Order: sequence, then C-alpha cells, then structure tokens
Amino acid sequence: MNYLKLKQIEKSDMSRLWKIGFSENNPDWKRWDAPFLDDYHPFPDLESFIHSKLALRLMGNSVKGIYLNDKIIGIVTRLWYSNEWQIGICIYQAEFRKNGYGKQALMMWMRDIQSAYPNLEHLNLITWSGNTAMIKTAEKLGFRLQENKPSFYSYKGNEYARLKYRRDYNRH
Repeated sequence: MNYLKLKQIEKSDMSRLWKIGFSENNPDWKRWDAPFLDDYHPFPDLESFIHSKLALRLMGNSVKGIYLNDKIIGIVTRLWYSNEWQIGICIYQAEFRKNGYGKQALMMWMRDIQSAYPNLEHLNLITWSGNTAMIKTAEKLGFRLQENKPSFYSYKGNEYARLKYRRDYNRH
C-alpha cells in the first residue's frame, strides 16, 4: 500500500529533487506547469541547485514536498498574492500523475492551510486551459471557475485561457 504525506523539504531531499525536477533541459512536467513562460532553466549539477534561490524557496514555509512512501515526487505551494492565497502543485514524474496523488496532496495542503488560517474565507488556484488534468482536479476538490481570460497565453501557435478557480469556505 502506498503512503502519501506532505512535509517540509530538507537539504537531504535536494539530490532527488534536482534529479527528477531540475536537471533536464526540457522536463515533462514543464509541459503542464505554465509552459508559455520561459522561466525554466536546468541546473547543470546538484551543487549549483543546492545553492540557488530556488532551492531556498523550495525549503521555505510556502512549499511542502509531496512524498510517496518517503520519496519526494513533487511539491505543493502557496503564495499570498493580491490579498488572497493562491495554491499550486507540481508532480515531476509522469508515472505519478493521473492516479489520484495530486488530488490527495492538494486536499492535505488545503487542510494544512485552513488549520494555519482558521478565518480563511477562500483559496484560489490559477491554471491554463491546456492543463485539463488540473482543471478536473480543481473541480473535484470543490473549486469553481471564477475568472476566464480567453487568449491570455500563447503557446506553440495556440491561444489559451487563464483560468482562476476559487474554493469558498463558509464562515459564520
């Protein structure tokens, strides 16, 4: 039986994280994680990755690692943006996608955030219309489409919408 948990990323996790997420020129995960942004650059070696600003951010308190049987397979994130929490997820290897791990990890992350912020009114999740798996996961988790900006992104000659999903929490 597989065991999924979220936990703070530690320096001891960085070798595997570099290998699965940040060592290749064109990693598969980047096809789904805002590929229209030219913001990904691989790290040539583990040492440069460990000493990067990205590594510091990954080990910070706005990110948790997704661990399957104590092996890191991805991350969940939160960002305070425009007076709202935005959450995100990335599972780096295709073999761990489309099997419920992402949905389970996001559910755990949402509970963690709710616990840390008991007066939380809502959470947001932003994706793009080309990421149908994220759209389906968001909807399964009770997020509703709040904003659709058509033709917001251009990628490989196609136009994609920017989609903002929101999950409200009843607070009375």
